[in-house]
Amino acid sequence: MDKQEQIQIFSDALWQGNSTELRCIHPKGGIQSMWGSLKSPHVIDKATRLNGQGFDVFAVINQPKPETKERIEQRDPETGKRRLTRDCDIDSINAIFCETDKPEVLTGDNLQAFISSDLPPSMVIRSSYPNHLHAYWLTRDTPVTMAKPLCEAVIRYYDASPESKNPARVLRVPGCIHQKSGLMVTLVHFNGKDYDFADLAGFFQPVLPQAPSVRRRIPYQTCSNEVIRRLMKGCETVAANMQGAQGRHRRLFWAAINCKNHHMPLEQARGVVCYMADCLPTREGNPVPHFEALSVLEHVYSSDYPLGEAWAFPKKQKKGQKAYLKGVWSR
Repeated sequence: MDKQEQIQIFSDALWQGNSTELRCIHPKGGIQSMWGSLKSPHVIDKATRLNGQGFDVFAVINQPKPETKERIEQRDPETGKRRLTRDCDIDSINAIFCETDKPEVLTGDNLQAFISSDLPPSMVIRSSYPNHLHAYWLTRDTPVTMAKPLCEAVIRYYDASPESKNPARVLRVPGCIHQKSGLMVTLVHFNGKDYDFADLAGFFQPVLPQAPSVRRRIPYQTCSNEVIRRLMKGCETVAANMQGAQGRHRRLFWAAINCKNHHMPLEQARGVVCYMADCLPTREGNPVPHFEALSVLEHVYSSDYPLGEAWAFPKKQKKGQKAYLKGVWSR
């Protein structure tokens, strides 16, 4: 497989023709960032030229928001440094990934550990030496808020390098030279399978920090991907119909109670309420912090809210619930 073919397989699997940030980093210092698609001959030519000039070629694996293009093409006015894609710039998840460089007893042990797994990666890239690998599990329905917990779970499962876990992580592009080793970054395994979030979460068992403690339990069961999609679509619709930032907490309660109505386990419900928080309008440029969304979820799941229509409960709240809501309902 020649390097052009490797680049195209890598690009089609992750971005499906969409643009992302390509980041070329020189070992002695210096960064060249550009926005584009690896299906564009112009972008490939520029990346190849910089690689020939001693730069290592990386790409933001997950999908940045379109407005990120303007940001990375400008320098910070205070420091003069290039602006790079941040975690908050990620719009959707293309893959869950991990990076390993564990010593091998036999050449190929690390690769074999990946491909012989019960949930093998969609593709594996050899970044330099045979034991230096990047593994990717392609996914299209994983919430952005669950990407880091999932990557951390993969790292624990494979005892992989702990650094590669944030949504805006850059990893090496195959078909380019790894400058320190002089070896080519190579695609060594590809099956192209897309995984559902439910399958990934069920296998790797991600854990969110600040997990709420549940005092009252009801019979929860894993919700289907279709239920999760409907709830997340509902979050988008509810947030889009808001007039300004007034009532953001009410919408968080709406999301939390709908999760409870569906008997959704906390592991799935956390992703939904954090997604609701991300969808809500900002107030003076400040989004709803995830810890606030999780505290609402904890209160709903550990109290005696009746199951039923989420929008009806403000008029039927009990005495203790009313005290809790006082002062935060219209934030």
